[in-house]
Amino acid sequence: LVVNLVEFDCTTFVETCMALTLTTISDELTFERFKENLQLIRYRQGIIDGYSSRLHYMTDWISDGESKRLFKNISKNLGGTPKKKQINFMSTHPDSYFMLRNNKTEIDKIADIETHILSENYVVIPKEKILGVGNAVLNGDITRFATEIDGLDESHVGLAYKENNVLKMIHASSTSRKVVIENRSIDMYCKAIRSCTGITILRMVDTM
Repeated sequence: LVVNLVEFDCTTFVETCMALTLTTISDELTFERFKENLQLIRYRQGIIDGYSSRLHYMTDWISDGESKRLFKNISKNLGGTPKKKQINFMSTHPDSYFMLRNNKTEIDKIADIETHILSENYVVIPKEKILGVGNAVLNGDITRFATEIDGLDESHVGLAYKENNVLKMIHASSTSRKVVIENRSIDMYCKAIRSCTGITILRMVDTM
């Protein structure tokens, strides 16, 4: 398990916030409990067993997280539509991932996982409906941005945050190179990204 509380990408930022939340509402406010929670969130059924045991794809991450009752996907109740998409970006672009370069064994493991993801539905609230769900989204809801990029299911993830009744997000921004409150609304952020097809909203079970 790698714990880095100084630098984040969008996923590790959300995972860290989730682990801190679970630790805070537990009876054991220790770094060891935090690490246990982070591992539970990050790895398939919370078990570290090589590179492929990490939940690299957000659709896989959501499915596993729901099975562990970490959160509930509330997107369908907000007008989301079940989608199916072929997910294979990692196995078809192994040179983009250090642990997959010239490693056929790991590539094959990832390809097997991708085949499983193929059979899973994920729910996306279309970008044209985002404005209409703002009142139902709460601060801290996990917000996944779906993408039309071939082989990928998502392009970004952050935490919903309302500012003056405008639905924004807190996220690890690759542009700003730090964690920020996004200046744009989630609606405008998604519309500004041509490949963004909509959002998925998750709500942590222990905070509902």
